[in-house]
Amino acid sequence: MAQKITFRDFVLIWLQSTSVAEVAEKTGLTINSVRAKATALRKAGVKLEKKARHTTPLDVSGLNAIIDNSCKAIEDDTDTY
Repeated sequence: MAQKITFRDFVLIWLQSTSVAEVAEKTGLTINSVRAKATALRKAGVKLEKKARHTTPLDVSGLNAIIDNSCKAIEDDTDTY
């Protein structure tokens, strides 16, 4: 059965949380349900701030280095044939 939560409680939990996942954990709702409820409230005019999608910093240079190294390894492998 779906978890029942008032709009007031949802907003209070939203304000005290740092991520959608945290709101879901505190309310017992799924992440998709939390996002849907937040979107519906915003469409109704509630000034609900958006939560960051990533709770950990994105290491762009590190991820690109992995890709570059993988591409180089693939190129080296194809050169041996």
